[in-house]
Amino acid sequence: MKSFFPLFALVFTTVTFSQQRQCTMITYKMYMAIPFASSYSGGYDRLIANESAGIFYHLGGENYSDAQSAKKYTAPIPGDLLPIIETMYTRADAEKKELLLFSHLARSTALVKDTYGGFNWNVGSETKVIAGYTCYKAEAYYRGRTWTAWFTPQISVPFGPWKLLGLPGLILQAYDATGEVSFDAVQVSTAGCDLLQRDFRSLVKTKNKVPMPYRECIEKNKEFFDNLDKQMDADSKAIVVPDFKVPRFGYELKYEWEE
Repeated sequence: MKSFFPLFALVFTTVTFSQQRQCTMITYKMYMAIPFASSYSGGYDRLIANESAGIFYHLGGENYSDAQSAKKYTAPIPGDLLPIIETMYTRADAEKKELLLFSHLARSTALVKDTYGGFNWNVGSETKVIAGYTCYKAEAYYRGRTWTAWFTPQISVPFGPWKLLGLPGLILQAYDATGEVSFDAVQVSTAGCDLLQRDFRSLVKTKNKVPMPYRECIEKNKEFFDNLDKQMDADSKAIVVPDFKVPRFGYELKYEWEE
């Protein structure tokens, strides 16, 4: 990782939010483009983190005030079988080098373990101010997307939205090169660390208590939807339906085992 640590050294130690009983709480405005839709504004996400761990989850709501009281958030695609639930958490642990998350598995939810990190960040000297903090620009390729992240070493939290992590400071803005996905911090404050101290496995009810490998979850989901497509084709033999493929979309477009 190319970096400018002499530039960061002084600023990195000026503000620290990672005290034992205090965490940083960041609310992000999220956007994701959906195939065959003109646009889609994805509502709000939240990260609660200190310098050793962070939990990221979806708040919901098109407006910030709505997001505060959101209980469930329904996926925008008509007929989609898989609602996106507010409590689909992702937990990154810098000390254990561990990334745990809850993911849809067919029509249920599974506890999943993904590879921690995987970002080879190229950090430049370009800066800009976001939410009152001086941020540095970094770029990395990850699972089919080239990401730009703006992070501030003024807050010594090595995490950001979603699975974006591994920089010497908190990520306040991130977007991919196509403009299809973006995260923008709209609020940065301090909060208690109660959520981080809870047993992560207890946050969402799942059938499996031992985390499933991420690749296994991806492949089982693919098998489920392939079989569902075959069943729908068999049930609609009398109806002529144009054969077209929906392109893969979302945060990840291509996995390392597909490279």
